[in-house]
Amino acid sequence: MARPMEQKLYRELIDSGLSFIDRGIRSTEEIYETVRKRFPHLCDDEHFCDHYGERTSHQPEWKHITRSVLNGLKSTNGPVKYTGNRGFWLFN
Repeated sequence: MARPMEQKLYRELIDSGLSFIDRGIRSTEEIYETVRKRFPHLCDDEHFCDHYGERTSHQPEWKHITRSVLNGLKSTNGPVKYTGNRGFWLFN
């Protein structure tokens, strides 16, 4: 279960529709940096995703939340589209 911090980040990102992300094609890393700048108090790099176990490639939970929101908002007519190229998203 996500902590209140991550729940708040999720709600902020969903409610905003990620409208604060510059239009055009953006990499996942660019999106992370923009989210971190906008919500620094909600991006805890020390709290990792529980479901990744002991893998060394796991990432902080806030990045997982961000990807979940991206996937939830993507659609053919929506504000976010997956480009088909791993790690790149189109913002309309």
